[in-house]
Amino acid sequence: MTQLKCNNPTGVGCGLLNGDERVKRYIEYRILPLSDVSAVLIGSDGLIPQGWLVEHERCRADMYEALQVRGFQRLIAIKRDSEDADSAWWHIRYKHSDDATGIFAELAQ
Repeated sequence: MTQLKCNNPTGVGCGLLNGDERVKRYIEYRILPLSDVSAVLIGSDGLIPQGWLVEHERCRADMYEALQVRGFQRLIAIKRDSEDADSAWWHIRYKHSDDATGIFAELAQ
């Protein structure tokens, strides 16, 4: 038996933007005030360095600083270094961060 992982009509799994109408179940829509927002980062989970949690303000600040210094190149370098330094990272891959994807926008006040 095969489980439908992406765009499952039951809501189990993940949403995949591939033209399938069922993806609507996975999309959330909100309007947020941007008056106190200096930047927006939209990224995949592969963009976050090992041991960093986006729920922690310090980690978000470190990501913002890395992006300001050298953009995604800096953040990806930190991510790869964190994976290489993790002794529990035993996955055999040619590249660890193959799903590190993001969009970063700084907002003018």
